Amino acid sequence: MDDRTRYDYLEIGEGVPPLLAEQAAQPSVRLRRLTAVEVIGGAGTPADFYNPGGLTVDGHGSLYVADSLNHRIVKITSAGQVFIFGEKGAQIGQLLNPQGVAVDALGFIYVVELGNSRLSKFSPRGEVISCFGYRGQQVGQFDRPCDLARDQFNQLYIADTGNNRIQKFDATGRFLDVIGDSPLCSLRCPQGVAIDREYRLYVSDGLTNRIVVFSPSGEEIGTIPRPEAECEPLASPQGLAVMPDGAILVTERDAGRIRGFTAEGDEVCSFCSARGRASQLRTPAGVASDGQGSVFVADSMNHRVLRLSYG
Repeated sequence: MDDRTRYDYLEIGEGVPPLLAEQAAQPSVRLRRLTAVEVIGGAGTPADFYNPGGLTVDGHGSLYVADSLNHRIVKITSAGQVFIFGEKGAQIGQLLNPQGVAVDALGFIYVVELGNSRLSKFSPRGEVISCFGYRGQQVGQFDRPCDLARDQFNQLYIADTGNNRIQKFDATGRFLDVIGDSPLCSLRCPQGVAIDREYRLYVSDGLTNRIVVFSPSGEEIGTIPRPEAECEPLASPQGLAVMPDGAILVTERDAGRIRGFTAEGDEVCSFCSARGRASQLRTPAGVASDGQGSVFVADSMNHRVLRLSYG
């Protein structure tokens, strides 16, 4: 791993007045505020992201970025150190367009690669441990996977995008289940996945412009926004994150914004900076929370990560 100081390439972004959603139908729903506070990376900086995708934050506050077109993972610790691992290729330990990243309680890092259609597992130091999967339609095979999520049992949920399904595995790579490909629920280009404290699975479905909610047993139990909700439809939903208060954040690629909903589908917040502002989003992808009031968004076409406050 290379290490550099985080502060070599941080700059403070301007504060932006948030765009809040209209009052939700449920009077008990608390509206939230999203405000841009910091820009991480960007063109011309020492740690120059190139189309960053998925994000995650570990229990120590370190941020992990799937730096997709640089074919690497970038880790930024809460102390300001930067670690980088990965190089372009198809051999074990190499990466090709990494899109999703997750970290377990012991610091092991899981990466899904769109280009290699597989999942790779790395040690906390960035040394490859194993990988599984290749392009195909059978269970255990993938077609351009875009994201993954990990639950408290260390089970992995992979958005098998090209196969229009979610595959579930244990941490060793043993196949457990397929979700979302039954006649009762047909996903179309799933993009992002997230798990809440009740072990409900949320999937951003790219071509149907909705978030599909599944029970712990894999049955569809709802969609976000609610069909009867009086709010604007989603526009190419991508990354998902579950906040400590239970709100679900989603990035919208085509609208260049982030929106937040309750688990019941009521909108509680929105962030969309005006065109030309320093904090304007262009094709936002991954989103992650540190659990301490900060939200990180992969601002893909601006080749940077934007940090927002959530309160």
